[in-house]
Amino acid sequence: MRWRPDTVIVALVVALTTSSATAGDSFPLRPVRLVVPFTAGSASDILARSISQRLSMRWGQPVVVDNRPGAGGTIGSALVAKARPDGYTLVVVSAGHIANPALYPTLPYDTLKDFRGVTPLANLPSVLTVAKDRASHP
Repeated sequence: MRWRPDTVIVALVVALTTSSATAGDSFPLRPVRLVVPFTAGSASDILARSISQRLSMRWGQPVVVDNRPGAGGTIGSALVAKARPDGYTLVVVSAGHIANPALYPTLPYDTLKDFRGVTPLANLPSVLTVAKDRASHP
């Protein structure tokens, strides 16, 4: 299934608005932090920056991308797990997020209990490549 950017934005808006706003409040009332637990320029970062621009325009509030790379995404994820659960701090994780408990036995969060999925953002293929002059060599 391929997700269109407009579908993702609508899903994010609906999910965040219904989960964090009380009756009479409009969401957001202040800037939203979008944590990317990977380096700037990574696929997750590029995706987050694209989404943050559209959400900022739609919401009329800044959506700030905050890169917190390291430890397979666990540093940024830990930051979000400890944040106030009010919808103002989000994290863009990769599929590795679910594997981290097997790789890191003492995570500072519970992967299944401390996060709630909002929406799939993208389906990114991984491709193994080799330099052109090495393609015919074993």
